[in-house]
Amino acid sequence: PVGLLGEFSTTGAMWPRKTIEALARLAVERNFWLVSDEIYEKMVYDGNEFISPAALSSEVKARTLTVNGMSKAYSMTGWRLGYVAGDATVVSAMNRIQDQCTSNPCSIAQWAGVAALNGPQEFLAEWLAEFDRRRHVIVAGLSAIPGLTVRNPDGAFYVFPNVEGLYGKTTPGGRKILSGDDFSTYLLDDALVAVVPGSGFGTPGYVRLSYATSLSVIERGIERIAEAVGKLS
Repeated sequence: PVGLLGEFSTTGAMWPRKTIEALARLAVERNFWLVSDEIYEKMVYDGNEFISPAALSSEVKARTLTVNGMSKAYSMTGWRLGYVAGDATVVSAMNRIQDQCTSNPCSIAQWAGVAALNGPQEFLAEWLAEFDRRRHVIVAGLSAIPGLTVRNPDGAFYVFPNVEGLYGKTTPGGRKILSGDDFSTYLLDDALVAVVPGSGFGTPGYVRLSYATSLSVIERGIERIAEAVGKLS
C-alpha cells in the first residue's frame, strides 16, 4: 500500500508538523509506503515550516519516496524535469517501468537541472517575496468581492476561494450559479477569466486561481471577476 503525502495541496493549504508526524508513525506501524511530493518546498509563507517526512527518522525514510522537480522553485516548467529519491531497489524498479513508457529527459534539461540545484540560491528569497506580494494582492482583491470567502494560503501560489455565497444567483444569460463549476463557466464565458473548478479537488463549492503571473494580470483578473459578480442578480 502507498500513501500519497503532499505537504501542500494544490489549494495553497499546508499540513502542520503534527499531521505529517502522525502519518509517518502510521506508515511505520502499518508498514506502508509514503510518496512525498515536495515540489513546493521553497514556497512557504508567514513562518510556516516545511517538513520532509524522510528527514523525521530512519524508519520513516526507509518507507518514503521523495518526489521533486525544477518546475516550481526554479520556474523551469517547460523543461519537464523531476526526480525521485528513495530505496535503491524500489527506484530501480521504477526506472524499468518508466523505460517502457516515457523517459530520456534531454541532456540540455539535465544540465539545466544540475545548474538549478547546485547554483546560487540567493535569488529564491527575492523570488518568494514577490510571490508573497502577489499573494496579498489577490487575497485582498478577492476578499472584497461579495459572495467570495478566501483563506490566506500557507504556501505554493494558489488561492482557493469559496463561492457558495453566490449560490442561487442568476447570470445575465439566465443561468443559475449552483456550484463552483457553474461559476467557473460563467467567468470564462462572460468575463474571459479562466479558473479551475474545485470539483476536481473534491470541493465543488470552490474555485482555484494561480498567482504565478504578473501583478497587472492579477489586478485585471480581479477587476473582471468583480464586474462579473456585480452583474449577477
